[in-house]
Amino acid sequence: MYQTEAQFLQTLMDTKSSDPSDPNKNKFQGRQVYEQANGLASDQCYNAAVNEGLNNNPTPPFAILGSVWNVGLSAGNQYGDDSVGWTTQSIDWYRSHLAPSAFPCTAIAPQAMLIVNNISGYGDSQYATHTLAVTIDYPHGVLVSKDSLSEQSSY
Repeated sequence: MYQTEAQFLQTLMDTKSSDPSDPNKNKFQGRQVYEQANGLASDQCYNAAVNEGLNNNPTPPFAILGSVWNVGLSAGNQYGDDSVGWTTQSIDWYRSHLAPSAFPCTAIAPQAMLIVNNISGYGDSQYATHTLAVTIDYPHGVLVSKDSLSEQSSY
């Protein structure tokens, strides 16, 4: 993990009152979940580099990567960390190549979370949506957020 990324530990929770209770918090163990884009991402940092004619940017536009997690490998209905943000190398590149007036710049990606349904005739079910964001300030400071949760780094 980089100090310019945030780790969001995720837990699958049953929100339907009609379902049986889950007192041991392990109802979803063995299931698989994944993320996918839920709309168009926007990336002011990447666009600023393009607008300044910086074609050697090693950082792709901010996007949902399509990670997959297995539920219950660590504990109960937890399914691991969602790493959000850019590497320190990417932050350094933007700060050393973009004009100071380009900061702060923000990248936002809408995320959908789905659970795999291994039942013939049924597709996977979307159970949550999130907004992921990264803001780079100049010369220091990176803010990473997932909905209302955020982590500030002085990097």
